Amino acid sequence: MADFNGNRISSIGLKKVFGKYLSLYKKEPISSIKTKLYFSSHTLGIYHPIYLWEWSYDRWERGKDFGMSDSAMRHRFMDAYSSVINRTFFPLRPYLVLLLSLAFVFIKLKIYKQNVKENIECQLILISIFYYGAFVINNQSMEFRYFYPAFYLLALTIISSLSAFCDAFITKITKRRASLV
Repeated sequence: MADFNGNRISSIGLKKVFGKYLSLYKKEPISSIKTKLYFSSHTLGIYHPIYLWEWSYDRWERGKDFGMSDSAMRHRFMDAYSSVINRTFFPLRPYLVLLLSLAFVFIKLKIYKQNVKENIECQLILISIFYYGAFVINNQSMEFRYFYPAFYLLALTIISSLSAFCDAFITKITKRRASLV
C-alpha cells in the first residue's frame, strides 16, 4: 500500500473544493442558495425530525483499514447518547429544542430579574448554538448524533429553568400560607 499523506491530500482537496463552491455560487447563485437552505432546514429539523440512523462502533471490523480508530471515550459517549434518545421526551428537532430553551430561560430571567451575562443557562445556549451552528453551515450530516452534545446542553437549560420555576412557585405558596397564619 502506498504511503498515505493526509495533510497533502487535505490541502490540495480543500483548495479544489473551495474553488468549486465559489464557481457554483457564481454560476448558479439562486439554485445554490435554495439548495443550501434546503439542507440547512433538514439539519435544523424544520420539516421533519432529524434522523436516528443506525450506527455501530465498527460494523464490518474494517475501520482500521481506512485509518479509523475507536476509543473508550467514544463508546461511553455513544452509549450515553443511545440511553438518552431511547428515554427522551424532548422533540428531536434542533430548532424546537433551541426555541424551548430560549423561552424557558427568558422567563427565568424575568422571574428572577437576572442579567443575561451572568446566567449560566444563557452561556450553555451560546455554546450549543456555536457548536451545532458549524453543522448547519457545512451540512455534513442530518443525523441526531451530531446534534446530541448541543441537545444535551439545551435540555439542561430547560430542566434547570423548570426547576427554578418550581422553586419560585413553591416559595410564593409558602410565603402566602405563612402570611395567612
